[in-house]
Amino acid sequence: MTAGPVAGGAADRRDEDPEQEQLSAPSCRASGNLDNAFIYNTVVRSLLGTKGKRQLIFISHNANVPVLGAAERVFVMGSDGKRGRVSLQGTVDEVKDHIETLLEGGRGAFLLRKERYGL
Repeated sequence: MTAGPVAGGAADRRDEDPEQEQLSAPSCRASGNLDNAFIYNTVVRSLLGTKGKRQLIFISHNANVPVLGAAERVFVMGSDGKRGRVSLQGTVDEVKDHIETLLEGGRGAFLLRKERYGL
């Protein structure tokens, strides 16, 4: 993934090493978020094309990144308000209940959206 196509995103090349890039979402005072269409059409598609060529590490609150991006390892984080910790790790299938709860709002919210969309 290159820095250019990520709308307004910034790339930070650590020590000018072209193999290390850090992408950050553009700062947006109104919402601070990228919409799901952009995440899927740009970020997820780009990472699917890149993941076989280099290691990618993402931190996201958007379920589309690990699920549709075919993450090989997902780390579920927890916190006591002072320190963060890895509370669980595994494949998307192994941690899907946590993805559903933390990123989708829980099974009830997920099923209500499914029903509302007529799926």
